[in-house]
Amino acid sequence: MGKYVVIIILVILFVNPHLSFSLEYQNAQVKQDGEYLVFYYDLTGNPNQEAVVGIEIKTPDGKIYTTRNLHLQGDIGLVNVGNNKRIYWNIFKDF
Repeated sequence: MGKYVVIIILVILFVNPHLSFSLEYQNAQVKQDGEYLVFYYDLTGNPNQEAVVGIEIKTPDGKIYTTRNLHLQGDIGLVNVGNNKRIYWNIFKDF
């Protein structure tokens, strides 16, 4: 990424508002694996809960990239609760 510094925000929107108070993400980590940045997280809550998970990237010059503008795959979009969730971002296709 060179001199680029980006701010990465993991966005989680709760789908079931009656149960959202018990839904949260934990153990968030980011690691590089080859061409990918991998976002690791656990999504905890009651069984059968779902959340809409996305990523927002803000660059130092103020540009904002959202999930639909990035090369992402994995546990993104509508996601059930559980551990060991991963989002793979092919950062070199976007920058």
